[in-house]
Amino acid sequence: MTLNRNTNIVIDFTGSAWAGEIKMSSGVGANFWSVVALIDPTQKYPINTSPGMFATKMKKEINYYSPFLHHVSVTGSLPLIRVIEGQVAVIQIPAADWDRTADARCRWVSSTGAAGDECDDICNNLPSAVLSLSLIFTTVNRFSLFDSECTITWTAVRRPVDGALTTGTYLVAIMVEDFVNTASMTPMSPVPLQMLIYTYQPASGSCSTKSEVTGDRPNRVCIGILPGIQRTERIVATLPSIAAVSGTANQWCITLTWTPTTDQIGSQVFCAAPIDQNQMTGSQHCINFVVGYLVPNLVIPTLIQGRYLF
Repeated sequence: MTLNRNTNIVIDFTGSAWAGEIKMSSGVGANFWSVVALIDPTQKYPINTSPGMFATKMKKEINYYSPFLHHVSVTGSLPLIRVIEGQVAVIQIPAADWDRTADARCRWVSSTGAAGDECDDICNNLPSAVLSLSLIFTTVNRFSLFDSECTITWTAVRRPVDGALTTGTYLVAIMVEDFVNTASMTPMSPVPLQMLIYTYQPASGSCSTKSEVTGDRPNRVCIGILPGIQRTERIVATLPSIAAVSGTANQWCITLTWTPTTDQIGSQVFCAAPIDQNQMTGSQHCINFVVGYLVPNLVIPTLIQGRYLF
């Protein structure tokens, strides 16, 4: 598809027939949905300031990126997040931007967004929830990336209309927007994210402590990888009372193997969460794979006559 460089293009997916568990903020069954995104192909950065041109100057490698176009922010989450009723849920949602000077922010979707109705029947669907934003400055192989962390804090409850049930299901929608810099108030390309939040009561005999992902990587880590190079990562979860990993008392793990392609250049978010035999679920754990950057080589100092030599 050929796009006009001087035109913003709105992509809107609308439809109807949500499942019966999905309700509007009023408690009435939801029917219609709307997902809106914006493609902005106009020039945002002068020559020599885009990450591709910067990377080409610093490293004599192929320049995968145009020095003129900005790159849309990337976000991700598990499609279903399980939270225990009555407890405070803290849901961390990564948002990364490939452009070195860009600022990624998040907000609740709106029925009166700049590109139109962004949510239809599922606007304001999570009662009393707070959406906050914190900026994380990540360096990959000497290149700085602006990462953001959108955090939803919510005390998990069932709707009054679901009082006779033991579970509740909410559909939550946020919008991640990128700005030219931290001072700008004009978003460039909004990216929608929708997820289900499922509240439940722990089964009889469940552990009081939830399972958690504990290694090998910290949550929201940023990992550089080149296209065509196979990457293997372990996702290790600690469960309160189950042993699986040899030599450990209570750990399980999965092995993720992935070879990115050239059409996956940029940030790719992967998320996982542990769940035990009683359906107790831990917090999601996300990794940001930055395709197109080399993994930095750590410099190990040598001790010579009482001094470190690098």
